[in-house]
Formats: sequence, structure tokens, C-alpha cells
Amino acid sequence: MLFKLFLLFTVTPIIELWLIIKIGQRIGALDTVALLLISGALGAWFARQQGLKTLKEFFMATQAGQVPASQLLDGALIILGGALMVAPGFMTDIFGLFLVIPWTRALIRPLFLRWVTRQMKGAVFVSHGPGQFHFTGFPGDHKPGGKPEDDNVIDV
Repeated sequence: MLFKLFLLFTVTPIIELWLIIKIGQRIGALDTVALLLISGALGAWFARQQGLKTLKEFFMATQAGQVPASQLLDGALIILGGALMVAPGFMTDIFGLFLVIPWTRALIRPLFLRWVTRQMKGAVFVSHGPGQFHFTGFPGDHKPGGKPEDDNVIDV
């Protein structure tokens, strides 16, 4: 986990900075800054459009009595894609665009679902009565006999 965080917060910005410098050398500093601003604005606009469309589909599915699982996954991917596109950098813009465009998002959705499923496998939820669930964590998170924190209780 520590290595993944290192990659995320150290290596990714270094690659982004290198790309910005290389593109700036090729097309000029002002054009590079303008390109970054335009891509961020367009990314935010496109993510908003796709998010509103997915939200509409979510409400339509729930009104029809269906479980909106696909719409929830799409919503999470759109939020992540929008955040990547608003972040300054060309590499994050490309990854964000893949998450926001509907047909590429459809290709990524099964991979994302598999990742979420792996993350939740082994999670322990304890019921404390109607509408009250307690997330105790994942196996190995607590010492034997240790009591989880009370702030993990979700009242439904």
C-alpha cells in the first residue's frame, strides 16, 4: 500500500511535470498553460454532462424498481475521471477522459467492479438491530479481542 501511495503522489506528478516541460518546449509556455486550462475546463464540463445523464438514469432505474448498480459504478468512474481531468497534467487528462467517455467507461467498468469486489472481500459488517450496521473492518485490521471504534456505525 505504501508503494502505491508513493507512486501516486511522487512518480505521477514527476511524469506530469516532465510532460508539461516537454510539451512547453515544443509549443511554448503560454500555449501549454492555455492547453492545460482548456483541458481542465472541458473535462469539468464533460464530466458534469455525463454525471447529470448518469444521475437521470439512476433515478429512472430506481423509479422502475431496478437496482441501479451500473449507474452507481458509472457515477464513481465519472467522479474519478472528472477529478483526473481537472487536475493539471496531460497524463491525468487522458486517464480521466477514458473514465468519462461512455464507451471507454463501459470497457473499464468490469475492471473497476472486479477491483471493488476484491477490496470488499472479507469485509465484516455486524448488524446491531434494524437499520444499524457496524463496519468492523477487514480481517487482520484489529487485534484479537480488540473493540472497533464506535464512529464506524452507520445508521440507516
